[in-house]
Amino acid sequence: MASPEGAAREILVQTCRRLDRQGLVPARSGNVSMALGDRILVTATGATLGLIQPQEIAVVDRHGRTLSPIPPSSELPLHLALHRLVERGVTAVVHTHSPYATAFSYVGKQLPLVSEEGLRSLREVPVLPYRPPGSQDLAEVARAAAAEGYPAFLLERHGVVAWGKSLAEAAFLAELVEAEARLGYLIRGWEGGVNRGGSHHS
Repeated sequence: MASPEGAAREILVQTCRRLDRQGLVPARSGNVSMALGDRILVTATGATLGLIQPQEIAVVDRHGRTLSPIPPSSELPLHLALHRLVERGVTAVVHTHSPYATAFSYVGKQLPLVSEEGLRSLREVPVLPYRPPGSQDLAEVARAAAAEGYPAFLLERHGVVAWGKSLAEAAFLAELVEAEARLGYLIRGWEGGVNRGGSHHS
């Protein structure tokens, strides 16, 4: 029988590969973490999530001290800040560079929520102001958004962050953000085409 940490590593690996299959973590982008008691498992710096192996996962304590020979993601401050929200029950964090949602973050537009699932599960997806990747400033603005109850948000010119009480929940929310972004983009394009067509014939 696998140890609790071994089982957690397998869950994390399978989640990373699922995100990759959906195109949410292209190249070496994105990072994922999950808590295991007073330790946090987090993808390694520079990892390709679609190819990651269980032994390529870093382990840190809740103060960020590395407990494994694998160096953690450069976005560790962001993950640690969210994992400290014990009152919110955070046990997992997913950060993706999913293309449609990230595109909305580049143009600073509010992410449209159009499906019933999106409206029910996300409520609103704010765009947080730009802070340098991996910085403590970024960690703080993310922590503030999560503390206010936003389960997912966009980092300006950077991507998506979602958290949950389980890794399955955090991954689901990250996937949902991208699905809403894609649907919103298609609807806007279709409406624009209809409007242009209507004006053309008037």
